[in-house]
Amino acid sequence: MSSQIIDLLNDKALVPPEAEVGDTELAPVPSMSEARSRMRDLGKYSRSLRELKALNLERPAELVEGLLCEGETVALVARPKTGKTRLAQQLAVAVAQGKDFFGLKVPKKLKVLYLDLESQPADVVERFTKIAGAAWDAVLDDITVYCVPSLIESRIGLEGEGLENLKLEIQARRPDVVILDTWRLVFAGKENEADAVVRNLRQLEELRTLKPEIAILLLHHLRKGGPDGAFGYSLRSNPQVWLENASGSHAFIAHTDAAFGLEVEDGTYVFNGIRRNGTAPLLVLRSDEETLRFEAIDDRELAARLAFTPTGLDLWHRLPNRFSWGEAEKLAGGSGKKSLVSATLKRARNNNLLEQTGHGEYAKSGEKD
Repeated sequence: MSSQIIDLLNDKALVPPEAEVGDTELAPVPSMSEARSRMRDLGKYSRSLRELKALNLERPAELVEGLLCEGETVALVARPKTGKTRLAQQLAVAVAQGKDFFGLKVPKKLKVLYLDLESQPADVVERFTKIAGAAWDAVLDDITVYCVPSLIESRIGLEGEGLENLKLEIQARRPDVVILDTWRLVFAGKENEADAVVRNLRQLEELRTLKPEIAILLLHHLRKGGPDGAFGYSLRSNPQVWLENASGSHAFIAHTDAAFGLEVEDGTYVFNGIRRNGTAPLLVLRSDEETLRFEAIDDRELAARLAFTPTGLDLWHRLPNRFSWGEAEKLAGGSGKKSLVSATLKRARNNNLLEQTGHGEYAKSGEKD
């Protein structure tokens, strides 16, 4: 075990000595790119559509395809003990390497700050060791963890001194991604009140005064529903309604840029969600209890049944092993079915069921002609 990582996990502040809370000033913030500076200036006053267009604004860069973009605040919701912490840590390991996450592309290596307020430090080390596996040495310096033996010793939060300490962590580590596990343990106020939720989310935005492009992933619990925890809504088929059952006010899901859920279904794990802009990936996973990692399911028919909507599954079964976009559109019912074709092919790619062999050319993965 790296002595450096052990020292970091035992250090409750997890910041270098020169960034202790007693310091009165933060280090200077590095200069922003011209495009990013224009984005930050938008809040100063209104502009006409002509003026906005003249700014040549750019969409935030994707950090994880379909999942996480620069400057976004994203929620990951699950029932307690479902595995959201393991999934988030597996994501941290993937992006620290710049490796695909279940087929979702990660364009570059990223630095991660993981704020784990639910786990004992020894458990954090053990879990990350197993999840990282052979990649352990490759991620040692790019994943930083804040963890404490008990909540009473935590020095971070979303108001007052706790927020200042959190900002010090951002200033010291300069992460690209912050994972907060869990939202409830830094929340100030009553999470059932919409005003309190919005206030806490605005406080969280303070972190972006230090690094505007930082992406934040918030882990959160699903509220209990019914005697057996069922809502009657499937995360796979109706993620919008499923996610509205996140604990606390509906304002939490409404005011995040994207929200995803993790749910056990028919012995597998379904990952699905909603995005403010774009289509959310739907993944079908299984859990390896030895490595603690999730793996994309390799039963293609089961994966297809779980991945697609009923109309998408029907189209999938009618598609040949190799086909073009035009052929898929024709089988779907013509040019008016472009959205069905697009959604079906995207879900197929996200679940490792489909490969794009050329421009507008596709092949079902693992199938023979």
